[in-house]
Amino acid sequence: MVSASHLATSFSIALAAAKPIAGLRIKPSAPDMVCKAAVDRVAGSVTFSRAEQLRRLMRWLGDRSIESSLQAPSEKEIAAQVLGRQDFDPQTDSLVRKEMSRLRDKLARYYDFEGADDEIRISAGSGYLFSFERSESLASRSGRPCCLVLPFRCEPDSEEAGNQLLEDLMFGLGEQGRYDLVARTTAMGYRGKAGDVRQFAAECGADLIVEGSLRSVSNGIEATTWLVDGRAGRVLRSKKIRGSNASQVAAMAASWLAEPGTDSEQ
Repeated sequence: MVSASHLATSFSIALAAAKPIAGLRIKPSAPDMVCKAAVDRVAGSVTFSRAEQLRRLMRWLGDRSIESSLQAPSEKEIAAQVLGRQDFDPQTDSLVRKEMSRLRDKLARYYDFEGADDEIRISAGSGYLFSFERSESLASRSGRPCCLVLPFRCEPDSEEAGNQLLEDLMFGLGEQGRYDLVARTTAMGYRGKAGDVRQFAAECGADLIVEGSLRSVSNGIEATTWLVDGRAGRVLRSKKIRGSNASQVAAMAASWLAEPGTDSEQ
């Protein structure tokens, strides 16, 4: 049986091996969705909530920067595509430069507060393309992998049990102190959301994902639970857990996750 501390160490080593040199723009060999998720996270933040034009500029430049086959945009292109100025003349009008200055200030404010723990940092240098840099990961700072516990899929009549399972499981994992956890309110945003778990992990900066399904059985409930590598989308372990109620199943699941192994269990 492999201990959770060993998993954290092994995972940190794997992350370090996979990281490009800090400060370099991420090339297409890294998943584009990681960079796209970083752009979406910034554009959807509270810092940018009252700056509609800067949000549009952020998303447009983000898409342009991720698409490595395209050249850096000109001021005229930005003015026409984002700012609605078809007659823009960069020789006499400084609108684009002013908006880029505002965007850089906004990004700096975001990373000073809301985005202080973001793994991917977006930088708008002197040109009109973003660079994407990896900051020190949460796992490497705390020595623990970050885990996103997704709401368990269930039928409508089991939704209350599903909510209780999520809450109690996160509480149990938090008490153990073996993982840094994505907030419950953030996790709840993925309820019923279909998609690639690697995208979810990138959006939350999570190394690991716990997901599963919940169903009623005789004398209780059964949770089919998976522990997934958030970077690769690969299932590390799986287990079916039965109990008389959601709290009991959550306690058993937390205990199982505290000592991860390498083989699938039934």
